[in-house]
Amino acid sequence: MFIDREELYQLAWKEPMAKLCHKFGITDVALKKHCKRLKIPTPYRGYWARLEAGQKPPITKLTPLTASGQTGVESYDPSRGSPPPTKHSETDAEEIQTKNRIQRFLISPKNPQALQARFVTSTRAILSGGRPDDYGRVCPHGPGCLDVNVSPRVLNRSLRLIGAVIKTLESMDYNVTTGEPQSKSGYAWDSNRAVTNAVRDGVSVNIRLDERCRETRRPPTPDEVKSSPWRYDISRSLDKTPRSVLERTPTGELRLTIGGSFGGRVFKDGKQTLEHQLTAAIFAVDQAREDLLRRQQLYAQEKRERELREAARQREELLFHHEEIRRLDLHNKMNALAESTRIREFMLAARAALERRHGAMEPGDEAERWLSWLASVAEEIDPLTTSDSDAQWPPPAGFVPPGARRMKAMTSAYWATEVPHSDEIVLPPNDDDEISESDTKTDFPDE
Repeated sequence: MFIDREELYQLAWKEPMAKLCHKFGITDVALKKHCKRLKIPTPYRGYWARLEAGQKPPITKLTPLTASGQTGVESYDPSRGSPPPTKHSETDAEEIQTKNRIQRFLISPKNPQALQARFVTSTRAILSGGRPDDYGRVCPHGPGCLDVNVSPRVLNRSLRLIGAVIKTLESMDYNVTTGEPQSKSGYAWDSNRAVTNAVRDGVSVNIRLDERCRETRRPPTPDEVKSSPWRYDISRSLDKTPRSVLERTPTGELRLTIGGSFGGRVFKDGKQTLEHQLTAAIFAVDQAREDLLRRQQLYAQEKRERELREAARQREELLFHHEEIRRLDLHNKMNALAESTRIREFMLAARAALERRHGAMEPGDEAERWLSWLASVAEEIDPLTTSDSDAQWPPPAGFVPPGARRMKAMTSAYWATEVPHSDEIVLPPNDDDEISESDTKTDFPDE
């Protein structure tokens, strides 16, 4: 019987997945994946507990499914026998194909080639001569040492496991490297720890194998109380509470971490030993590499977008300041024109006053020379008659105010890029202008 998406949504919010999965002949994890693939919201953590307590927790609404594809789940009657064959999606088919390819390259830890992998011999030499720490494990360190943090009694098994992983990854075009961590954690016990990475296409995936430890507490012995009375002697403690000794003992259970301690996948001894989970672990390495590659591409794209936005902002800011400088230059020339006009008016009034007092002036007189000087000053200041390109008005073609020249020299890297601009704004020319000493002394307007 085929159950569509809406009906499956109603069932998912009526009873827990652990009970509902028996109607479909699959596990609750598989049913959860089907709901995720169909974009069906499932009860959140604490929903059933709140429902049993008599509350009415909110139910997430079902959104329409826009993409075409699977629209429901096939259920079966347990009395009819075995469940129907699973219909794998395209993603599941790719995953099965990848795992089949890994199976062709997979080397068993029991294979003698596992102990012949790179860095296995050097790792054995370093860990065999090392001293166990407070956890009973030997910390990997030094060049050529793999990130294997185990006790001496499981060292041989650990090297077989990590050797099989290295051999398999090298058969899949991975390059396994060792070295110190790129970023120090700040803790003394981790500052010189060895790191193992599987590198392919420039993407590095961290691999770590360690042994789980069990923590137990016991009362201190008389020798320990005598050697450390400030720690274990009850009579010297302020709260008079007995102190216990924390002991950490290796359990022999191994954990293989793929992709780092934070956010990575962990495979450990449990119902299945780690030897039977190597296919999934190698597949996790491949998945982690693809995820990191997508993150790097996304980060590079975001970085380019940020740089483009910043360049656009800088160009807009330069255009704004350039227009402000042009406006300031306009006001300065208007003031210069008004000043030259006043000088000419004063010159005419002075000539009339001198002629009334002394009559007509002859060429070469002191008064005539003074009036000629006034005329030259007015002509030099007047932006409509001056020969100075910096003081002319209207400005010549391609004119750049002195302040804008100074700004262009300070930010030449941004002016090198062509910027779409309005025809009303005169941008600085592409060729580099010579900056005079007067240009460098130009002050910007107060904002």
